[in-house]
Amino acid sequence: MKKILVVNPKGGCGKTTIATNLSSYYALWEVPVALVDCDPQHSSLEWLDQRPSDLNPIVGVDGSKGKLNLKLCRTGCCGCPCADH
Repeated sequence: MKKILVVNPKGGCGKTTIATNLSSYYALWEVPVALVDCDPQHSSLEWLDQRPSDLNPIVGVDGSKGKLNLKLCRTGCCGCPCADH
């Protein structure tokens, strides 16, 4: 699984914009995507809530609560009982 990390301590430099655009791009190509939002403002998760449900899935994860143990299957779901797990 490839991981892309968008990090910068400066606020207002476009981290959320870059992360949501990368997520959309990979989801468009049917790559399983998890968007982990470590910011307490949860801007990325709010963006996901407004994203049309008929588009390829992006799993939103609240990363502000500590350590993550995330597995994605080929269908893009998280923690499901499908054959990919």
